[in-house]
Parts: sequence; C-alpha cells; structure tokens
Amino acid sequence: MATIFRNIPPSVVQTLEDSCWAAVLESWSHVDPRFNPQLHQNNLIRRFGEGDTGGITPVSKIPAIAMACDLSFLDYQSGDGFLGYLTRYLPTSHIFCSITVRQFMHSVLIHSLFDNRDMLGGVSVRYMDPNDGLHHGQSVEWFQQRAPLLVMRKR
Repeated sequence: MATIFRNIPPSVVQTLEDSCWAAVLESWSHVDPRFNPQLHQNNLIRRFGEGDTGGITPVSKIPAIAMACDLSFLDYQSGDGFLGYLTRYLPTSHIFCSITVRQFMHSVLIHSLFDNRDMLGGVSVRYMDPNDGLHHGQSVEWFQQRAPLLVMRKR
C-alpha cells in the first residue's frame, strides 16, 4: 500500500458545540474545486442543523447533505473495511469521517494516509479536527475502535 497525500485543508474550528460536521464541510470545500460555490459553516447550520448546538441527526440529515453536496456516504458498523475504503477513495477525494465518541458522533476531515509498517509502525491517518482546528494523526486501528463510522467522499 502506498502513502496517499491530498491537499492539506485549512483549519476550521466549529462555531457551535455540535457543528463539527459543518466545519468539516467548509474546510473541505476550500481545497476541492468540485464544491462550487465554497461552503460556509453558518449557512450549513441554518440549512441542516437542529437546535441551538448546530448538531444533526445523522440517519436523517447525512443523506440530505450528501445529495446537496454530491457526496457518496457509507456507514461502517464495525470499522472492518475502513482501511480498504481509504486506500480506494482517498486518492480522488478527501474523506469526511464521523467517529463515535461516547454516545455521540464527531466529524473530522481525512487528508493523508501513511504506510509506516516497514518501520514497525502501522498505517496512520492524518486529519483536520474542527474541535481545535488542528491537524492530528492516529492509527487506522484508533479509527476502527471508534466505530460505527460514517464516511463521505466526493463522487
């Protein structure tokens, strides 16, 4: 497996407690010209958000967001197949990924995959986290342990 790099997205911090999904989409739209026009977190929250925290109910809102933004989405209940998904689709699209944190979901934007197995490491994922707007790295296993995962990519 090769290392995969995409353009590093800009840091976007979520403006409301649960608006990580909207911050991810805004950041993504700034590095992918297929988003036309660019998306803005506040407009996304007004259109799709629920309540004062800016959150969404994934089961009902993700299909609508995917349709509006020309995205394909998939739900991984166990995390199995996640590495295969990244190696197949990351070369052509950043990956929106919602991980499970306690009983809630938190969204991040995946932009790179590093194969460190030859250096006794694993496969690591780089992503922008709108909780702090910083870029972080974790192992694929770290993501799989936070299943169910919801992923979206540009078609």
